[in-house]
Amino acid sequence: MQDNVKGGEGMAKATKEDLELINKFTRKDMTADEVYVFPIVLCSNRIDRDNEKFDDEALEKLADLYIGKTIIRDHLLSTDNQTARIFRTQVEDKGGGVKYLTAFAYLPVTEGNREIIAQLDAGIKKEVSVGCACSRAVCSVCGKNRFKGGCIHIAGKVYGGNKCYYTLGGITDAYEVSFVAVPAQRDAGVIKSCDVRKTYIEGKITDDNKELAERILNADLKNKERKMNYEH
Repeated sequence: MQDNVKGGEGMAKATKEDLELINKFTRKDMTADEVYVFPIVLCSNRIDRDNEKFDDEALEKLADLYIGKTIIRDHLLSTDNQTARIFRTQVEDKGGGVKYLTAFAYLPVTEGNREIIAQLDAGIKKEVSVGCACSRAVCSVCGKNRFKGGCIHIAGKVYGGNKCYYTLGGITDAYEVSFVAVPAQRDAGVIKSCDVRKTYIEGKITDDNKELAERILNADLKNKERKMNYEH
């Protein structure tokens, strides 16, 4: 995707309808001159670089859950790192079975936000990553949910002439959206997060999923930006 974040020349003005939604999250009614708004594609149902994709139901669920969620940078979970807030979402049908989840976010026009607004308009701040929880990853080869065990296939490998990929669904939560440098999804630069550590805490690791969980955790330690946290 060439333009995940779209900004016009100068400040992007909020419409009356935008302000009605934005002011549900503010302590005072903001005006169009006080906020900068921008759309950003969060994810799609196309297969990404990790050989995974969201199913259509997951996109609809994420659309509901992401309203009101914050946008941060580099997945650093601190209040000082909050950049913007999502006030509206929509699932767009692009034809040919392709669907995008687009979010609309706002941030206050302040001296401190001048640089981030300039980076948005210049296309520097562009790629994003989402943090969410999912309970289902269905293998395209065997049709099994790898979180439940029994799937022996590896995403990206070819079996019988078909490349293996996993379809993610059963969304249970949406945490945040983050600006990142290198995304996993070609459409929106999305990195998915679903908490594998929780399975250790709750004692749900089995012989079937232990190897997968350990592989995910090891990858997470090597590359913090590509969180592979799987919730069972």
